[in-house]
Formats: sequence, structure tokens, C-alpha cells
Amino acid sequence: LSLNHVILRGGVGYVVYRNRISERFFDVYPFLQAGYGRINVSFRDKERRDFRGAVSSPGLGSTLHRGTYTLGLGLGASFDFGFTLGISLGYDHPVYVEDWFYGSERLEGGPRVLPYGFYMNFQVGYARDWTER
Repeated sequence: LSLNHVILRGGVGYVVYRNRISERFFDVYPFLQAGYGRINVSFRDKERRDFRGAVSSPGLGSTLHRGTYTLGLGLGASFDFGFTLGISLGYDHPVYVEDWFYGSERLEGGPRVLPYGFYMNFQVGYARDWTER
């Protein structure tokens, strides 16, 4: 049995505070984002009548999945000194939760698992100020 979760997010933000420190920048920005997350449960499965039957009847390998569309808000901060270090705190709220599926077959009676809520991201990257030449 294995369980994994993947979420893809895209968003927009706007710098509300910028402090210039000796040719470097410290920025603070709120952001709004939308995303899609998918939970996969992989195990051996023979009978797929419902979620419980799939879990209790091992046999051939299979994967059950469930997706969720989300909206989120957050606040981030970054410091640019040749490369960028940042941190963001946010909250993902599930807007639409799909049923459990085996391939394209809908399964009844699966658990209500929603791994969404508050999160924290650390960022490392390259930054360039395009306004300076």
C-alpha cells in the first residue's frame, strides 16, 4: 500500500513592501492562487465494487485516485542577494472535491481525505531586476 499527494498551484501576487538594502531587495507580497491536487492510493486490487472492496480484496495491482480543486491566499517574503531566498505562508481551501475513481470507474464509500489547509514553502532561486541595466 502506498499513498501520495501532488498539488499544482498557480497564482498572482503584488509587492506591497520593498526595502532596498545596498543594491539588494527585501520584498513582502500577498498572493492569490488556484490549484489542483490529486491523492493516489496504490495497492493490489481484484474486486472494485467499492472502495472498501478494493482495499479488502488484494490481487492485481491498481491505483485509486481522487482530485480536488482549490483556491488559496497567502503572504510571502523574499530577499534577493544575487539569488533569492524566500518563504511563503498560505492556506488552500478545497472548492470542489471529486469522488474516488479506479481508472474511469467511480467508487462509492471512500474515505473523506482532504490534505489541504495551512502550509509553508521555502524558496531558493535566481532573480534579476529587469529595471536595472
